Amino acid sequence: MPSSGPTISAGGARHRVTRVPGSSRSSPGAHRVGRRWRGVGESAAVALLIVLADIGPYLRGRSALALDTLTSNLPLKWLSIHQWGLGHLPTWDSSVGAGIPLLGDSIALPLDPRNLWFALLGLADAYVAVLVTARVAGALVCFWWLRRGHRFSFLGALAATCSYFWGTMFIEEFRLHSTEVALAAFPAVVWLTERLLDRPRASRALALGCLWGLLALAGSVAYLVYLPVLAFAWGVTVWLGGPRDRDVLRRFVSRYLGSGAVGGALAAVALLPTMEYLLVSSRGGEYTSDDFWARTVFYGLFGAHPAGPFVPHFSHFLYVGVVTLALAAVACATRDTPHRRALPFLGAVSVLGIVSMLTPLKPLLVSALPVLATFPFFRVAFLPGLIAAYLAGSALSRASWPPWSETRLAGAVAAALAAPPGGSRPATS
Repeated sequence: MPSSGPTISAGGARHRVTRVPGSSRSSPGAHRVGRRWRGVGESAAVALLIVLADIGPYLRGRSALALDTLTSNLPLKWLSIHQWGLGHLPTWDSSVGAGIPLLGDSIALPLDPRNLWFALLGLADAYVAVLVTARVAGALVCFWWLRRGHRFSFLGALAATCSYFWGTMFIEEFRLHSTEVALAAFPAVVWLTERLLDRPRASRALALGCLWGLLALAGSVAYLVYLPVLAFAWGVTVWLGGPRDRDVLRRFVSRYLGSGAVGGALAAVALLPTMEYLLVSSRGGEYTSDDFWARTVFYGLFGAHPAGPFVPHFSHFLYVGVVTLALAAVACATRDTPHRRALPFLGAVSVLGIVSMLTPLKPLLVSALPVLATFPFFRVAFLPGLIAAYLAGSALSRASWPPWSETRLAGAVAAALAAPPGGSRPATS
C-alpha cells in the first residue's frame, strides 16, 4: 500500500503527497550521513595526496630534510625542546654564540602546539611530522574553504588546492621548511576574513583573532608580517566587487583591527621577545636591490626548474602553472560574482607591485624610505598564487563550461599537476 506523505499547499489547495514503498528517495537523515562520509572521503584524499607528495622520498629511505633545515632550523628546534625536557620555559640558550632568545626566535618556536610530536617520536621524525602537519592542515582548510565556502566542485577545489600548495613560494620552501606555516595558513586567514566581511560580528572577529594568536606562536615572522595586510586587502577588494555597503565596510575594518588586538594579546608572551630580538638583529637592509624581475616573469610563464648551468636561482616566485593560468583566464571571462570581479584586479596589482620591486626602482624607494630594504617583496608572490588557484578552481566548477565532464576531469588533473614537486629543490641532504 502506498504511504501518505506530508500535506503541502499550492495555489490555495491542499494536496497530500503519496510515497510509494521501495522508492529510491532517501530520508534527510540518511542524506546527512552520506554527506558526512563523502566529506570524510574527500578530506582523506586531500590529506593523502599532500602527505605522499611531501614525504615520498622520506618513505623511500631518503632524507626529507635538507639545506638550512638540517644546518640551522633543526638544531634551533632541538634547543627549545631540550629545555622543555629539563623542565623550564625555553627563554634563553647560551650554547650558541653569545646566546639566543629562544622564546623570540621564529625557528625555535618553543610555544608551537605542534611540539607535542617530540613527545611521541624521535628528533628527526618528529620534526618531519611537525612540518607535514602544517601542510596537511593548511591544505584541508584550503580545500574546504573552496568546497563549502564557495561551493566549488570536488575536482575544482582539489585542483585549486594542489595548484596553490605546489606553486609560487612553496617551490622554494618545498624541502619541508618551518617558514611554510604562514603560507599554508593563508587560506584559513582569508576564509575567516571573508566570513567577517560577510557578517562583521564580534564572534567572528574573535575567531580570526584566535587564529592570529596561533600563527604568532607557530609561524615565522619572515612571512607572518605580510598576512594581516594581504588578508585585509583581500577583504576590501571583495567588498569593492560587491554591493559596496559602507556601513558593512566600516564595521569590518573596526572588527578586523580588533581581531589583530586579540591575536597580539594572546601571543604577547612570544611576540614581545620577537620584537625585541628584531630590534637588535643584524638582519634587515640586505634586500636593497632584488633585480631579477625578467627571469621571474619568464619562468613564471614557462615553468620553475631546479637551478643549474642554464637556469638561474630564484626564478620561481610567480610560477603557478601554465594550465592554472589558462583556467584562471577562463574564470575572468565571467564576472558574475564579487570574487570574479575583484580578484583579477587584486592579482594584477600584486604582480605589478612584486615585479616593480624587483627592478632598480626599489633602491630609489629605499633611499626615501629605508625601512623598505627590510622586506623582500618577492615573498608576497603567494597572494597572486592563491588568486590564480581560486580562479582556476572556479573555472573547473562551472556547470556550463566545459561541455564534457571528461574535459573537466582532464583539466582538473592537469591543474593539480601544473606545479609538480619535481620542479622544486631536491629533498635530499
